[in-house]
Amino acid sequence: MISLGRSKTERRTTTPPAHHLAARERLIVALDVPSLAAARQLVHILRPRIFWFKIGSILFTAAGPAAIALVHRAGGNVFLDVKFHDIPSTVARACVAARQHQVQMLTLHVQGGQRMLHAAREAIAHPPPLLLGVTQLTSDAEVDDPAVVLSRVRAAQEAQLDGLVVPPAFVARVRALCGQRMRLVTAGIRSADGGRDDHTAPLTPRAALRAGADFLVVGRPIVEARDPQAVVSAVLEEMRDAR
Repeated sequence: MISLGRSKTERRTTTPPAHHLAARERLIVALDVPSLAAARQLVHILRPRIFWFKIGSILFTAAGPAAIALVHRAGGNVFLDVKFHDIPSTVARACVAARQHQVQMLTLHVQGGQRMLHAAREAIAHPPPLLLGVTQLTSDAEVDDPAVVLSRVRAAQEAQLDGLVVPPAFVARVRALCGQRMRLVTAGIRSADGGRDDHTAPLTPRAALRAGADFLVVGRPIVEARDPQAVVSAVLEEMRDAR
């Protein structure tokens, strides 16, 4: 019988803050592409500049664990963003499977409830991977309701998750509520002259870091650019300006 984790009473290590990391260690490029070949091309040209790549539902459905192996072979870190949301035992086993693939960060949707979150926490008693609770999708109309986001933040805190994925507009408020213990990841990052795409309230890289984000996820502005390297360089420069 496979053990899904350690007892509730066993102490976990505290997740260290990320503000001391260099900009290139805090930018996560979302590999939201439909094939392993497309992902391979992006990783090949971007890995010398950054460390983190997000593998979400598009690429993971198309390529599965091969996408994780691709990033690891290039010396990169994997943020597996499939937002587990299921019955507690299923999510616990999915977390164990993700750990076996040696991903560094993993998302759960906080909407799944306390039993699900606690099951995941017991399954992964010590990171890696860091367990991140998704509070709200950045495209959701309810994102303007503080009660929805903040109630889910408290649920993630109670379950002792390692961090949160929060909408850009709530980064400062969530940082004030959580202090420095939890890692905060935010998507919906756009330059000042960029479009919104599906995001209801995007922030610039500089503004997101100053608000308290630890990691920034950028997808389409990089992935769909004619020159992804140039866009990454511009984002990193703006992140450095935030200090």
